[in-house]
Amino acid sequence: MFDLVTAGEAFDDLIFYALDRLPGGGEELKTQSFSRSPGGGAIITAIAAARLGLRCAVISALSPEAAQRLRDERVFVRNVRRRDEPSAITVALSTRRDRRFLTFNGVNDRLPARIRDLLPRVRARHVHLAFFPQP
Repeated sequence: MFDLVTAGEAFDDLIFYALDRLPGGGEELKTQSFSRSPGGGAIITAIAAARLGLRCAVISALSPEAAQRLRDERVFVRNVRRRDEPSAITVALSTRRDRRFLTFNGVNDRLPARIRDLLPRVRARHVHLAFFPQP
């Protein structure tokens, strides 16, 4: 029995931060300020709750690196990504005043049906669903 199970989209976040400005069209900026981490509402919520001492699990489609990072944070992982499917990636460019994102959605479009099939077997005090709103 888990305290919290989060289910939904996951991303490998590639974050370029502390930029003086955003690049113009066709321009390349270089920086030493870079971070890579698993992201998405389901992932961030599970990690934060685990750090508070809750027993947490995530159901999502994760890259091997993201799944390991969650395990390192003491979050149980139910990875529904198949070996031949690409994980989702978000690139973020961030200045002090602005930020921009570009996302490759990868396997995330297939997640709702897979997660829906697993939910009846979830045993948790709370289930948190985290998906991008659809029109």
